[in-house]
Amino acid sequence: MESIGCCLTINGFVEELNTKLTRRNRLTKDFVMKSCLVLLNLPVAYRVSSFSKRTCGRIKERWDDIRDAIRRAVDAANAFGIDESTLTSVNALVPLAYFLFQHPALTLRGESAAEARNAKHVRTWLISALLNGVLGGSSDSMLSRLRATLQKHDSPNADFPIAALDKEIREAGRIAGSSDESIENILGLTYGDNRCFLALSLLYEERNWGTVKFSIDHLFARELFRNAPEHLKEFRDNFANMSLIRGDENSSKQDKDLAEWLSSRDPEYLKRHFIPANPSLWKIEEYEQFLLEREKLLRARLQKVLSDD
Repeated sequence: MESIGCCLTINGFVEELNTKLTRRNRLTKDFVMKSCLVLLNLPVAYRVSSFSKRTCGRIKERWDDIRDAIRRAVDAANAFGIDESTLTSVNALVPLAYFLFQHPALTLRGESAAEARNAKHVRTWLISALLNGVLGGSSDSMLSRLRATLQKHDSPNADFPIAALDKEIREAGRIAGSSDESIENILGLTYGDNRCFLALSLLYEERNWGTVKFSIDHLFARELFRNAPEHLKEFRDNFANMSLIRGDENSSKQDKDLAEWLSSRDPEYLKRHFIPANPSLWKIEEYEQFLLEREKLLRARLQKVLSDD
């Protein structure tokens, strides 16, 4: 196995993936070798015996294409804001690499209609797969099923088949991104969960997650709960009290009262962050009602984004 890694400069490639792209990653040689098996339509199970002389020869023959597809997959994930801190399952990148292996000209970074459309579909699917643990744990069977679905959508102009993949996930008994259960699980997240950033990012149309620093912000600042009634403190870190804002903006907001902060923002700020427009709800005394109203807006947004139509 070590000779394979040396021959194909696997270790150098892993170093490139981890340190030379938009964000820092924590990928391994095992991830690359498993991706090789999947991309070449070989049995998915990763064992030393999987890499026979014949298999190694096939990998060598297609190495440039394999390497390019994996690199584009990781680069796209980084562009979506996914890196070492949020990539909860490296196997979730493998179906994306397979799709890009099928479509060598696609980068998911371009401005053409096809690039933008596929980037949107891939981003939605990848984030929901991570949030729902679709490829966590023992995932060989799931990878095989997803690969089979991608094989059925292999025409040159085929888009990333998000609906078909979600259908396969449902039939495998796992949580599909477009399901009501998926949405309720997202709304049930609380501050401190490493999935919060990805879940919040689904709310926005932003395309520069990989290059612009964003922070998770408490709309009602945590400091405001210091003297709040105990029953409100319990919901301080509720998902409906969080948004994503630029790091510099977060520094200027700090512990400001929500009403004061919103009065200094552009009128579109409320729509962009799905904040109830009724100013009477921007007071700590109305916090519970604020959460109820904002949760309605968030649920509607997630239903739209995660729809597999």
